[in-house]
Amino acid sequence: MDIKNEVLYRVYIVLFGLFVPIAIILVYKTFQISVQEAEHWVAVGEDNYIDEREIEAERGNVTADDGSLLATSVPFFDIYFDPFTATEEDYKNNLDTLAQCLATYVDNTYTVGGFKEYLTDLRDTSVNRNRRVLLKSKVSYY
Repeated sequence: MDIKNEVLYRVYIVLFGLFVPIAIILVYKTFQISVQEAEHWVAVGEDNYIDEREIEAERGNVTADDGSLLATSVPFFDIYFDPFTATEEDYKNNLDTLAQCLATYVDNTYTVGGFKEYLTDLRDTSVNRNRRVLLKSKVSYY
């Protein structure tokens, strides 16, 4: 027998002696976990299930130990708008929808056409370059 075949036989012995038994053990353990112990692992999974739900935070005052007021929650907000965040193409393509939504939900004193004209003027850089435009102040939280 030559040296080349002898080395090949040793490699085959190592392959079949180590890797095949490991593969058989892995297949067996997979079968055991997925079929024989299935009920146990389903029960463990049900015990570890987390039911996520949203809880509204209580609003109110934050006081110090002595009872003095540190902070208070006021459920009123100011709504600002940055007309230069969107690209020119996106701004022009969605200007009608934006004007309609703002006129309907934010400030119903404007008409849709009035809001569209206002938004077009905001985007005009020769007149205004303000990136923080107040749309409505003291909007209720509710």
